[in-house]
Amino acid sequence: MSSALPFPIPWYLIPLNIYLTIRLILSVAFGPHNKSLAAGRKAHGLPGKPPLADLWHTNITYICPSIPETDYPLIYSPPDLHLCGPITVDPIPVATADPELSKWLDESKDGVVYVSLGTYFKYNNDDVRNMLGGLVQGLPARVRVLWKLNGKDRFKAIIDGVLKEEKNPERFMLVDWLEADPAGVLEHSNVVCSVHHGGANSFFETCRCAHPCADYSGCIDGI
Repeated sequence: MSSALPFPIPWYLIPLNIYLTIRLILSVAFGPHNKSLAAGRKAHGLPGKPPLADLWHTNITYICPSIPETDYPLIYSPPDLHLCGPITVDPIPVATADPELSKWLDESKDGVVYVSLGTYFKYNNDDVRNMLGGLVQGLPARVRVLWKLNGKDRFKAIIDGVLKEEKNPERFMLVDWLEADPAGVLEHSNVVCSVHHGGANSFFETCRCAHPCADYSGCIDGI
């Protein structure tokens, strides 16, 4: 669904963008996944197109969890579209979801940097070595790091090698998965920084915890 082409699209990439758009249309119209989806909907008595193929109705008011400053410029904004800013669910407190992690965060009086690049990000050896090395060298010695590192066990040798000169390796907590909600971690008073991949959920959760009064204007300055 994403081309990674720059925006605005330069003239020399317009033919490629047209080609990708045609390929997308053909994939949606004739791809095996969508055929299977249509057959499943028909078998369960669901009429019409799937919701994603029929998004807009003029008699419905739409509330979108976004703000104009973080989206592409809107040439036309329909009157029934309202950009309200992040919509998030109240998380379970980290003390309830993961008491051990909560204790570690409580002890982090000089601040915690929370790093999570998303569930589907695939790290390689250089990614881990460079990111961990940058955190070791770039942060004050007493600041702790909570890093949700997918496939952590595969990088044990690299992690041990980078941290062998670290005087306080306990300040780094690298986990493959978090039992606590990310928003619950971000709400902890000792978490001072969130490093994420820019996905909507991560952005909204970070904004929510940084601006509990629902004024998200400051999030723009931090991008």
